[in-house]
Amino acid sequence: MRLNPNSRTIEGVDATPALVRAANYLSSRWIGPNDVVTFTAGDALSLSFPDASFDLVWMQHVAMNIADRARLYREIRRVLRPAGRFATYDVLRTDGELIYPTPWAADGSSSTVLTGDETRDAIEGAGLHIVSLSLDTPAALAWVRATAATLPASERPPGALMVRAALGENFREILGNLGRNYLEGRADVATIIAQKAKAPRSC
Repeated sequence: MRLNPNSRTIEGVDATPALVRAANYLSSRWIGPNDVVTFTAGDALSLSFPDASFDLVWMQHVAMNIADRARLYREIRRVLRPAGRFATYDVLRTDGELIYPTPWAADGSSSTVLTGDETRDAIEGAGLHIVSLSLDTPAALAWVRATAATLPASERPPGALMVRAALGENFREILGNLGRNYLEGRADVATIIAQKAKAPRSC
């Protein structure tokens, strides 16, 4: 989860200290030694930030591992300022059972992928208004195919090397399953933008 306040700094939160260390290392190489981007370990269901702290919350490929989706979206709403926006890029379940292992779970026991309707209900039930919801499955499938392919490093898509390293030796099986889930209509990828209500005007 990445949070962007008015000060134009970014606060990154991840549950895994190893990924936090990797994120801090990579951001220091790409951006330089400054305080613009900071990553810390934390709980997405109980963030350490005060109410109404951020203009934007961005979450990418996180929700599939969080069972209490209602609480997650309520916590996001809590840390958003009035009229603040929430953007998420995540997998949605469609028809049939998902094929595992996937990048987010070895099996179904730790996977909580919701349908589009369930996701919409959970976000709006938390008090956020969905501004847009678009399916980006064809682009996601193309990225999976290019990432799994045997290509020179210079021809791989952005993030391919890190993903392959993170998934380990069976990355081809994992990416192959992910591609099958998209191709066979078992899953979609959605970009969702939602907004917190504006503060009421004072009389």
